Amino acid sequence: MKLLITASVFISAACLLFLFGWQAPVNPAEGPYQFSKEIPIGAGVDANSYDPESGFVFASCGDGTLTVVRVDEAGKLSVVQTVSTPLRSRTMTLDPKTHKLYLSAAKFETPAPAPELKPGEKRPRPKMEPGSFKVVVYEMK
Repeated sequence: MKLLITASVFISAACLLFLFGWQAPVNPAEGPYQFSKEIPIGAGVDANSYDPESGFVFASCGDGTLTVVRVDEAGKLSVVQTVSTPLRSRTMTLDPKTHKLYLSAAKFETPAPAPELKPGEKRPRPKMEPGSFKVVVYEMK
C-alpha cells in the first residue's frame, strides 16, 4: 500500500517526520523511504500538530477522532489517547503557549443519494447547516 500524504509534522530535535494520510493499492517498498512505525489513527486525517513541551503529536480526523501520540526522548511512539470529536471536525490548530487544541466543527445536512458517478467525478460534499459552526477547545490535563 502507498501512503497518500495529507498532512505532516517534522520534529527536528528527534529527527522524526510524521506523515499522515490514507492508503492506496501500491507497494511502499517501491519508494526510497523507510517507515519505522505505523500508528493507527482515524479516517480522513486533515491536520496534525506537535507540542514540543509535552512531546505529543496530534492527528485530527473527519471520522470524529483526535489521536494523541507520545514521542519519548528515545523517539519511541505510543498512542496515549483517542479523543472523540464532532464528526467532520478535522481542521485543527495548537496554541503552543496554552497547549490548547482548537478544532472547527459544524452540523451538516444529510446529502441526497448521489446518482452513479462517472469516472473522474467526485461525490458532492454535504452542505453545512446554517448557524451550526463552532470552535471546540481541548485542554491537556
